[in-house]
Amino acid sequence: VTKVVSRLIPVVREDYYGTPGDDMFYINRVGNQLMGMLNRFGSVTLNKLKEYLAYTFGGNRFEDLPKVLRYLTDWKLAYFDEDTNEYQLTHLGKITSKCYLPPLTAANFGQLIRDLLLDKRDGSHITRLAPIDLLIILNLVSEENKPIARFSKTMQQKVKNYMEALPLQEKSYLYRTWIEAEPDALLGSARMINDKPDAVKYVNQCVYTAMLLYDISRGIPHTSLDSFYGVDVEEIQEKLRDNAIWILCGFESIMEVKSFYFHLKNNCEVETEDVQKVEAAFRIASKQIFNLVANLKFRSNLGELVRGIKRVYPHADSYPGERTLEKLQAAGIFSIKELVGKTVKDLTDIGVKKEYAGLIVGYIGRRML
Repeated sequence: VTKVVSRLIPVVREDYYGTPGDDMFYINRVGNQLMGMLNRFGSVTLNKLKEYLAYTFGGNRFEDLPKVLRYLTDWKLAYFDEDTNEYQLTHLGKITSKCYLPPLTAANFGQLIRDLLLDKRDGSHITRLAPIDLLIILNLVSEENKPIARFSKTMQQKVKNYMEALPLQEKSYLYRTWIEAEPDALLGSARMINDKPDAVKYVNQCVYTAMLLYDISRGIPHTSLDSFYGVDVEEIQEKLRDNAIWILCGFESIMEVKSFYFHLKNNCEVETEDVQKVEAAFRIASKQIFNLVANLKFRSNLGELVRGIKRVYPHADSYPGERTLEKLQAAGIFSIKELVGKTVKDLTDIGVKKEYAGLIVGYIGRRML
């Protein structure tokens, strides 16, 4: 018989002693439910929330409402209006609720972006983030993707060698700027609840997981990755990849000035005209995330081609998919740059359907304008 348990009731586990990690798991889970209510109500008093919850399954046993609301306000996902005694979601909180992101993940990401803006008020840190950086951030701020391996000196050396071997345009800005020299500073910005005391070990584990995701997004076969990473990539990649796509799509929505406007004006003291620079930085980062999500989805550098075509031609009858990408790769085409100058005939000659070849050539032409 399946036991029905309210999500408002703390998880009961064998040998459960209420460790900080378990407490955060509970706060995160219940916070997600409360944010959905706040999003629905718009603004609501504490008493109104209590009254509403009293009619729900498990609501009468839920005693942590003020505690969870305090976390949400501390995490800049909600705020309390002292004039009306009402709680409301911030813009960051609304996006978090809409994308159903774990509250702590969104809060961690928001804190990291705020710290980057505070250090460089024109958003220049953000413009320099490469796709590998976005995956590093994902693993730093989220509990959804656990590290794929224990830390060791061998892992640390692998990370260093990998980062040094990346082409110039793909090199990690975070690695050069903080991870090698100040991992504590980066970890402190990326985690509202810092329960990982050894920054060097934990950050290297996060980078190692990010490397695997990046290799998957570049289309490297799992058979080539198993020996390097020391794990069964085929076994873990689906969950790892799906979680990454979900969280990254949320980040893409968060990356707009509205999410950080109060911080820019009150903490960074950015003038109105300079907000445009930050807005441009967010657009650059958002585009990077957009392309990275597509490449992860299709496990290919050409994934962004499909997503880009769908955005440019929203009313097409059908779109190229994995089989089309396989044909392009079989012909030696592994990046969008290698499609520049190709004609419809060039693509049909390698087996691409004519309608898809037309979409590809048209998209590449518009992209080059």
